[in-house]
Amino acid sequence: MKLKFGTGKMDGKEVEIANYMAEPPGIFIGRGEHPLRGKWKPKVTSKNVTLNLGKEAKVPKGDWGKIVHDQESMWMASWTDYLTQKRKYVG
Repeated sequence: MKLKFGTGKMDGKEVEIANYMAEPPGIFIGRGEHPLRGKWKPKVTSKNVTLNLGKEAKVPKGDWGKIVHDQESMWMASWTDYLTQKRKYVG
């Protein structure tokens, strides 16, 4: 999987993507006595994901939530965590 999804292009250069996968669905554990502990965390689907691509980049197949071209940001994809309502980023 890392061979296929573990790299991307940034400013024309091939770069390694450290966290190239969204978190899998499952029971939320949290740390310590987290108030959301034990809640079900659903799967992140392509409809939940915003892609940040260059204007000339080919859009990957998928039913993406949104496509943006923000060259000032360092992320490639983002989504809102269902339980915490916080933004998560890849890249």
